[in-house]
Amino acid sequence: SFFYDSPIEVFANLDDTTLLASDTPRDGTHTTRLLYVVDAATGQITEKLDYTIFDEDTGTPGEGSVGWPFAFVVNGDHMFVPFQKLDDQGYYTTPDPDMAYVAVYDYPLAENAESGVIEPTKIISDDRTSNIGLNGVSTGLIQTNSGDMYSFSNGTLSGGFSPASTNPSGILKIANGTSEFDSEYFFDISAATDGGTIFWFDYLSDNLALARILTDEDECKAESEEDDYACAWAGYGRSYMNQKLVILDLDAQTVTDVAGVPLHAKRYTSPINLFDGKVYVTIPTNEEVATYEVDIATATGTKVAVIDGKTVKGYFNLAD
Repeated sequence: SFFYDSPIEVFANLDDTTLLASDTPRDGTHTTRLLYVVDAATGQITEKLDYTIFDEDTGTPGEGSVGWPFAFVVNGDHMFVPFQKLDDQGYYTTPDPDMAYVAVYDYPLAENAESGVIEPTKIISDDRTSNIGLNGVSTGLIQTNSGDMYSFSNGTLSGGFSPASTNPSGILKIANGTSEFDSEYFFDISAATDGGTIFWFDYLSDNLALARILTDEDECKAESEEDDYACAWAGYGRSYMNQKLVILDLDAQTVTDVAGVPLHAKRYTSPINLFDGKVYVTIPTNEEVATYEVDIATATGTKVAVIDGKTVKGYFNLAD
């Protein structure tokens, strides 16, 4: 069993032996975060490390910001942590929505000799899309078999941004062996999906990713034309069945709808597992909550079970 000082909200497996887990700045204060290093075989916490991401403390609450992490990915001698900049009062507003950010750390992790706190060696940014990641996501940055890394950005009111970004939803790339965004790569999800935005993704294989796309915000906007924030956090509720399941080709920059899977509403999606070319996902609709088997090669989904309950957070193969 696990024991943590405060609830963990972001986690990762760095390799076959090491897991990471982190708390988040839920109260909005400029405190250091706790990073737990866990032995994957024993389940024991081997280290608890204080670390910072990207805090801007102006001395006036509400005018500064804190960093909320959305993934931990190790590549070579660096660890990459994409994050959102949130207000430092815990209101979850996004004061700088038109920029993507990733904190880069030396790896293996080493504490600062003077402060005893792990700090990023640099922050990289890109103004072609918005802050990376969404609330409840641990796969804001994914790594392919070749070592290349890809991030996703949403930027909408439905995705929890306040204010919304003016930039398109998109995917950025950090090439294997580098620690900067690839200036020649930008997968414009908004353009490729006719105005849709990416709500979650995770890696499959062969430079393919499975993703959920918010098709539009028209329905919630139509309900309250006078309320500029009618769509705030709408992607996390069950009022609008406007998410579709797709397969993204990260190289060709194409989007393929998964046939047989209806429009749905899914608040959180855990990292996925690939079983002989298939993945299993939960699809909640107004009629039912069901498990679908998705065949990656054919981009088709088949309902295999109806869930008597709210949702299933993840599917795992424990045979080994």
